[in-house]
Amino acid sequence: MKNKNNVLFAYMDDYSRRKSRRISHNIVCFFRNLKHAKQRVVRGFADCDTWDFNSFLRKVFADGLVCFAENEHGYPDKYGSYENWEKELKRIADLVRKLDDIYWDWDWEWKRADDEYKEIKDEVFDWLKENFDDLWD
Repeated sequence: MKNKNNVLFAYMDDYSRRKSRRISHNIVCFFRNLKHAKQRVVRGFADCDTWDFNSFLRKVFADGLVCFAENEHGYPDKYGSYENWEKELKRIADLVRKLDDIYWDWDWEWKRADDEYKEIKDEVFDWLKENFDDLWD
């Protein structure tokens, strides 16, 4: 049955209505993404980043460590050489990515995965506590 009260949709079939809604949805999403991009430029993060803040931080931390390792920087004396420091940064980045995989994998066995998640998380945060002041250019 055609909607006689709405002039725009009165003579449109179902496909055309769906297409029209999709176009308006895309326009809304475009402006929302533009708003989030502006927020990232102004303050370094967007509202949508805080909706699942732990996932956002895991991604930024892992990607940042890999980028940090691939650029030539100094290294802490306790690692002995730049190569050892680079390997350690990449190892921790892999652990953080594994945390993200475990977190988002809903088909896992809860008890085993929960223990593994806690163990990896403790290792990453212990490493971060020890090396926090060494993460500089």
